[in-house]
Amino acid sequence: MFGNKKLLLFSAAGLVIFLLDRLLKYLITEKFSHTEIFLIPKFLGFTLHENTGIAFGIHLGAGTTLAATALIFALLILACVYSLVSKKSYFYPVFLALLGGASNFMDRISTGRVIDYLYLWPYSFFNLSDLLIIAAGLLIMRIFWQNKSLRTGK
Repeated sequence: MFGNKKLLLFSAAGLVIFLLDRLLKYLITEKFSHTEIFLIPKFLGFTLHENTGIAFGIHLGAGTTLAATALIFALLILACVYSLVSKKSYFYPVFLALLGGASNFMDRISTGRVIDYLYLWPYSFFNLSDLLIIAAGLLIMRIFWQNKSLRTGK
């Protein structure tokens, strides 16, 4: 399941996306905080949006949000270590979710909010970390769909 080369390439690609996300967050907050750059006018662009809630802007209160984020992050670390050690196919999606969660968690710890910089019409703000988490969810669904014993319970 885990070839060393495949694991290394996958891990390197994930880390590059993580670092790119951190760089874009820095640039949008420090250099372009009052700038909107649209790739497709009024549809897709770069702009600063500070998300004080959790997923989809749901607000729980600062302490609860931080505690919930920390708990989820800790569970992802445990799942990542377990899936790597036991050679389970879930390592890849868990690793992606861990990277995405780590970047957003770093924002939450340092600023109290998550820095979003991508805008998609009509009113959606997100970042590359969010895309890593979404990719993780899609990979888990694919693994589940491909594994008949998970679907049928047999």
